[in-house]
Amino acid sequence: MFFKNNTRPAYAGAGLRNASQSAPTSDSFMRSTSETDDFGAFNTAGMQQQRPNGARRAPQQRPQKSSGLKSSSIVVAIAAVVVVVLLIILIAAVAGGSGKNITYEDNAYIAYMDSDGIYHVAVNGTVVGDYENEVSLIPADDHSFAYIIESSAEGYIVHLIEGKKATRITDTAVDKVLATASLTPGVVWLEADNGIYYYTDGKDERITKDYDTLVEDRNNASDDLYNYLCFMSADASTVTYAKYDEEKGNGVFNLYTYSDSSEQKSQKNLFPAAISDDGSLIYGYGYSSKDGITKMLYVVTPDDKFNICEGFNSIVGINPEGNEIVYTTSTDAGITTYIFAFNPKKLDSEAAPAKIAKGYFTPVIIDPEVARLSTFKNTYFEAQSTDLDITAATPTYYVNKKYEATKVAGYAGKFDPNGKYFFYINDNGKLLYIDLDDDQYNGVGIEEDIVDFEVTQKGNVYWLNDSDRLSYYNVSKDENQRIRDDVAEISMHNYSNKLYFQLTDSVTVYCTEEGSKEDDVKFDSTSIAGTPIFAKANLKKTFAAVYDYDNDEWRIYYTSNGRSYKFIGACIDIDGFDASDILDNISGNLPG
Repeated sequence: MFFKNNTRPAYAGAGLRNASQSAPTSDSFMRSTSETDDFGAFNTAGMQQQRPNGARRAPQQRPQKSSGLKSSSIVVAIAAVVVVVLLIILIAAVAGGSGKNITYEDNAYIAYMDSDGIYHVAVNGTVVGDYENEVSLIPADDHSFAYIIESSAEGYIVHLIEGKKATRITDTAVDKVLATASLTPGVVWLEADNGIYYYTDGKDERITKDYDTLVEDRNNASDDLYNYLCFMSADASTVTYAKYDEEKGNGVFNLYTYSDSSEQKSQKNLFPAAISDDGSLIYGYGYSSKDGITKMLYVVTPDDKFNICEGFNSIVGINPEGNEIVYTTSTDAGITTYIFAFNPKKLDSEAAPAKIAKGYFTPVIIDPEVARLSTFKNTYFEAQSTDLDITAATPTYYVNKKYEATKVAGYAGKFDPNGKYFFYINDNGKLLYIDLDDDQYNGVGIEEDIVDFEVTQKGNVYWLNDSDRLSYYNVSKDENQRIRDDVAEISMHNYSNKLYFQLTDSVTVYCTEEGSKEDDVKFDSTSIAGTPIFAKANLKKTFAAVYDYDNDEWRIYYTSNGRSYKFIGACIDIDGFDASDILDNISGNLPG
């Protein structure tokens, strides 16, 4: 979503960048609206450790960090609109089925606002739409298409991007967007005067006129109307929701599905929580009959339901087939993450959850081309810290083919693209790596006092220490090679294997590749004066942003290969940017 850019980005270095190279952008099933993902959410992956004194040295003329970034009131409204949408998108973004992995298609999307308040949406370097109203951009999981949700004074207008064309699919502004499908175009929306509508295959139909019988989300009660739980399968075939039983009354409600233009009653007193890609399996939760408070999680088949756990907290991920989920429980002992896997044809009392660990864990996707995993077997999981202390340790685990979890390290880190090495910084500022073929996961030290690092395609690593020295470490040779002193900031486009860096006393940006001699950097034949960051650093086609200090604005570039860049436009807001990413990860260097 958009964040107002009323200040220059601050000098990077304060804070811990807790992200693995290919970890979900976000916060697993409950996808953060920051990485949120990834079409326009600029990738700030890389591990950055606080220096002993808590901040990096900065020349006197460098701009200071400010809290002036704010979202508009419209952003708040659109965030409420798409929260369920984002849940569904992230289900698919972090998980997969037992078949083939789903890979990204060759599309890159971005939305941004210029200094005149006009919003622009671009696909693969071409602007496909200009809007006077604020927009939110939601890509398909595989980037094969994208939705634009435009927030007007009359309500929300939904557009669909296919190829390089944006088409409006709601004839009038609607009151709320309830769900979108993540692999086939499909939308569910509410019109207060007419009911709830379902769009797919280029046409729409009404699900129900009496939308006020739908059950609102008990956990997110607010003054905002129509706060419904509604999920749509990735293939756009099925919608699931809860609706009150008007005949029985007394607050009795039922879980429903809608498909093939028909509504079907499923289970009594269950809220929807997740749905498989084809809509055949649904996860729902209810409240214990004993105390009316404890949450009970169930998997619902067309014929029955099966209790998975008590103390249900949240679903972190679900694979496309729906026969594997990652979920958390919340008890007096705290948050714990589990995997539940089963055969839908043999679902019985023998199906049992497998514990990963105490804490909130999300799966890591190592292969940069993979959008969705086929299974949670043989997968790494990374803890997401819920502690306000951003330097708190966040362990990494490995789950084998039997769903047995083994601790890899007590920290989050980054994997090399081939999944052979895992790199991390410990709480003493030491950079280490683990050869993942070592069953004991013994950490091998590389260097002390490290504040940031990037991993190359060959499984080597660049590191930046608290004395501003940038070096390249060759793992197989166990050799450090000095690249440059007085380096302020680093970033990397992983696909092209290029590391970018900026000096502490200059706006000039340089690049290097696998330890090569530094080279000047030009985007669209122009030298850039600021370290670039990337919307999707692992993909061939992506957008880059560079801050223009002279004009207090961002400059957006597009690349189809990571070698040459095309200027797209200047802006003050970029869809997907998280305010903390702007403040923590963009160099604010000025000549000093």
